Amino acid sequence: MGKKTRTKDSMLEGQKLENLKVKDFDMEEFKINVTKMGEPKFGKRKQNCEKIQNRIHHSKKFYTFMILTNGSEEKTRKIRISSKSLDLVIAVFLVVLAVATYGLTHAPGAVTASSGSSQEIVKLTNENLELTQQNTELTNKVAILSDTINQKIEEENAKKQENAEKCMPTGFPLSGTASMTEANANEAAGPGAPKVPMVIFDSSAGTNVITTGDGTVSYVGVDDTDYGNMIKVDHGNGYISVYRNVATPRVSEGDEIPRGTVLFQMDETSTRLGYEIIKEDQAVDPLTLLEIAG
Repeated sequence: MGKKTRTKDSMLEGQKLENLKVKDFDMEEFKINVTKMGEPKFGKRKQNCEKIQNRIHHSKKFYTFMILTNGSEEKTRKIRISSKSLDLVIAVFLVVLAVATYGLTHAPGAVTASSGSSQEIVKLTNENLELTQQNTELTNKVAILSDTINQKIEEENAKKQENAEKCMPTGFPLSGTASMTEANANEAAGPGAPKVPMVIFDSSAGTNVITTGDGTVSYVGVDDTDYGNMIKVDHGNGYISVYRNVATPRVSEGDEIPRGTVLFQMDETSTRLGYEIIKEDQAVDPLTLLEIAG
């Protein structure tokens, strides 16, 4: 009995061990099966969630551009660009722009051209300043020259006027006082002869007969009347003054004489002067010019 009992006990223990092994094995299988059975459902849910998130994410990262065209029929064109593509385009554009700017500003030719242009501008500016200064100097010189010329012209005109006045036979023909009598220088020619106006001055010894204006002595000779000698002075302006006196002439033909030059010097026998004025070959009254002279 003892041996059988031990054998039965041993058998029971062995069976328990086998049952435990079976139970353990079944549990593992069960866990594996449960895990495998749960994985597909959980995986599909996870994938669907990721797709939804991706759609939401991508829907927020696209940009739409609208292009309007002008014409008889207006058209609108839409261009959709993702954010990544837009970022890439902007990055490429900035790189190209940076390279181009660097090339333009740092290229040897550009630097040389810029330096050359700057030098040319400075040169032209200096030349312009020099020309402006020269122009100012020339303008001042022209103004001074113009003033000088105008002053010279005025002086010449004044001198001409003065000379013209000096050449007019408006002066008094004697250096002293005298009485005047109107007469006819052509009286000896007879009653029918044309009248030649003349003024007779009666003065005293020591009085000088003088020219009444600037001029040139055109004639010195013997008078065919009672006066003895005659002197003619051409004043160069159409006037000729005629002086008749018996005294000795003090000038010669061709002499250029100013107003007041002594033509005769009166003595006791030559105190009378016959004075005439001829204008453009016509005899005029001497008193007319003497009156003008005051």
